[in-house]
Amino acid sequence: MIDLGKLNTPQREAAGHGGGPILVLAGAGSGKTRVITFRIAHLLGLGIPPTAICAVTFTNKAAEEMRERVGALVRDKKIARELTIGTFHALGLQILRTERKALGMPRGFTIYDQSDSMGALREAMRAIRDGDRRFDIKAIQTRVSLAKNAFVAPDEYEGNPADEYDAMTTLVYPKYQEMLRACAAFDFDDLIVEPARLFARDEAVGRRWAERFRFVMVDEFQDTNAAQLKMVRHLVTDHQNLCVVGDDDQSIYSWRGADPTNILGFDKLFPGAKVVKLEQNYRSTKTILAAANAVIANNKQRHGKHLWSQLG
Repeated sequence: MIDLGKLNTPQREAAGHGGGPILVLAGAGSGKTRVITFRIAHLLGLGIPPTAICAVTFTNKAAEEMRERVGALVRDKKIARELTIGTFHALGLQILRTERKALGMPRGFTIYDQSDSMGALREAMRAIRDGDRRFDIKAIQTRVSLAKNAFVAPDEYEGNPADEYDAMTTLVYPKYQEMLRACAAFDFDDLIVEPARLFARDEAVGRRWAERFRFVMVDEFQDTNAAQLKMVRHLVTDHQNLCVVGDDDQSIYSWRGADPTNILGFDKLFPGAKVVKLEQNYRSTKTILAAANAVIANNKQRHGKHLWSQLG
């Protein structure tokens, strides 16, 4: 068993939480990664198989650090390698590869990176406007990405007719998606959206993945979008054993599709959810935290918390 006595009281409460949903509001420098890794190690100590545990974050670096920390805690790198720890895109890719027959792609598929995606969008635009170069392809790509992550299909996209970029996206998006399918390809956004769509339309696939993991954890939950939330909700359909860690005060990515209401309304999405606040900061002095608390208090759309420190 893992010694949770090394954690402070709220950290210990979060790491040792049993079943059911839990929201861990982790202020900056409060040890959120420590909580997640101790929680995983604790679950392993309780006899939960590593293959039944899933932890999702936003960067490969964070995922690898998490895996290394768990391996050190349980003193078993082999068990740590059996855990599903990775980015949302890595998890989505794993699902799509496992279910390629259900996707109608038994021979596999290609993943388009951002450069490949931009090339395909340029081709689609040339096919429609005969080489019109007035448009910034990145602006079109952003609109397509936001639409996909909001589950807006190519034939449903409308945008603002008075915005020439929205108008162009209305024409390019369907052609772009048609080209992807012709090449048996998915772009990065599809890695999140397509598993969620597949779960909804194929009952057998949906059931397989609803039963795959017994405990799911999500880091930086304040940065999740609609597609990521839909994927996570399906994975915990049967048991609701979901632990999310995040800080609504650090929600700064709404411009790229992140939805802060995912963390602000967690208790409505997952009724009966427990809430634990990590308010002790191990990084900054009292003076800095006093200023930060005073500034953020002006934001009324937030979970209340007050960071404090023993430093300085």
